[in-house]
Amino acid sequence: LENVQGAQTMPEPRFPPERFVGGEVDSTFVCPICFGVLDRALECCACEQPFCGECIIGWLSRNPSCAACRAPLLPTQLRRPSRFFRQRQGELQLGCAYAERGCPVTVKLSEWHTHAADCERSAGDARPESYEVAPEWASSPGVKLASARAHKVARAAGRRRHRLA
Repeated sequence: LENVQGAQTMPEPRFPPERFVGGEVDSTFVCPICFGVLDRALECCACEQPFCGECIIGWLSRNPSCAACRAPLLPTQLRRPSRFFRQRQGELQLGCAYAERGCPVTVKLSEWHTHAADCERSAGDARPESYEVAPEWASSPGVKLASARAHKVARAAGRRRHRLA
């Protein structure tokens, strides 16, 4: 997929592919909106294209169609990728969140937050955010996301945006 047109601001990827062992990641695990490794992935029910949760929720707040196949898409039609997909993605290896402070540990993506919370190089920092994404409209009356996880992701995004404002 090429860069999605119509995105007003390109989100900063949480996990750039160059942070991973080998510096390259299978394109299956790369968001076509931000070009980072999928973070809290949600997929289109029509084409099964996965996106970062925050990326696709933000996209849908401006465009009522899938960023990949352009089929009409509502937040209620988003779903988590399969367990097999999530397990494969969780096997990707990357450096600790505190690598810039000298932590030499390489961990699986599925264990990244756990290690970061316990890393001796964290110097008492708060645990890295894990599941925060999506816009304010997701918690509006009448909006029901396809899964409890998608709804949790949407609520957290509103909190994150509020903190950044």
